[in-house]
Amino acid sequence: MVTDRIFLRMRKNKLWLLLLPLFMIACEKQPNQPAPAQYPEVVKIFLPERAFLADTVGILVHARLFDPQGPGDLAEVTCRIQRPDRQEIDFAMRDDGLDGDILAGDGQFVVRIPGTAWGDTGRGEIRVFVVDKSGNRAEGEPQSIQIVPGASGKAPVIQQATFTDTVWADLNYQIPLLVRVSDPDGLKDIAELQYAVYAPGRATSSFQGKLLDDGNNDDGIADNGTYGAIFASDAFGVERGVYTLVLRASDRSGNRSPARLLTFVVHTRLQNLPPEIVSISVPDTVSRSQSGPFVITCTVTDPNGLGDIARVYFNSFFPDGTPSSGNPFLLRDDGKKDQNGLGDAVAGDGVYSLTIAIGNTSTLGTFRFEFQAEDKSGQKSEVVVHRITVVE
Repeated sequence: MVTDRIFLRMRKNKLWLLLLPLFMIACEKQPNQPAPAQYPEVVKIFLPERAFLADTVGILVHARLFDPQGPGDLAEVTCRIQRPDRQEIDFAMRDDGLDGDILAGDGQFVVRIPGTAWGDTGRGEIRVFVVDKSGNRAEGEPQSIQIVPGASGKAPVIQQATFTDTVWADLNYQIPLLVRVSDPDGLKDIAELQYAVYAPGRATSSFQGKLLDDGNNDDGIADNGTYGAIFASDAFGVERGVYTLVLRASDRSGNRSPARLLTFVVHTRLQNLPPEIVSISVPDTVSRSQSGPFVITCTVTDPNGLGDIARVYFNSFFPDGTPSSGNPFLLRDDGKKDQNGLGDAVAGDGVYSLTIAIGNTSTLGTFRFEFQAEDKSGQKSEVVVHRITVVE
């Protein structure tokens, strides 16, 4: 007898779908087992190369985190420094949108470490630890930092930023962005001015880059503290809604300005249209005694942009036509792979993936898979049907 239970396992914060419910080997009348907890992950840690002992403001440590249940599931984030004398000190990190944190509640945490915390010059280390509301813990890779004497100087300041309020994504024109920056230590101390664009409801930026003070890009005169960039009207995609443009300036000592946020609305003359499944990659036949894990992929487009896609999934049916109780099964476009290199290849490219494996006593016969995509307005693509035959 078979059942259609599904087991999830987290291994080093990578989600593995070990057994598709179609292929499980147990008694159908047994109750479903609860899935193990899904662990948070420290995706990346950002910090300057150096910290100054006399820096009273402190360096900004920035950690980008991921939790399968969303940023609201993150309960506690801690930054632990190891001083040159090997003493360790913990600092609580925050995600409140203040003093270096860009957007509150987006899963990106910051903390300022004052220069006096390091005690002496030499090599220090920074680690970030995270705990979710279920008590699951994770930690990031240790980051090295050089502690040097003196002070780092003062941070640059974004004085003024000019950008349009409205972008028509399906028209062909150019949009300038101009930003005026000052620095208490002189304009030559400004190292760079970066921008990042966040699409509606996104915790991570859609794209980012640098503005230039080279006399081009509509900034007028080179090296005068006015930085510019020119965007094509279709650079932001055609997903309609309110976008956020985040600006940050940094100097040659690693000091960063407070973030300057601009918002603008993307409009399009296109009506909302349903997504479309362009192609799927699924085997026709799998052997229950010889086949290892394999990846199912589904390539999807949307006339209103990939950001308009809410979910991509399939429903599965046993050879006798019985639907799986686990329907629907969600595919992911998050760029995450397991330790065997299986999973989604590139995040946000419209190719959704799911890694599955079959048991050696799985049910023999032909299973039906029905793939479908749904956008944020609830409109759905046409159903694409594929059949997989399980053989000995």
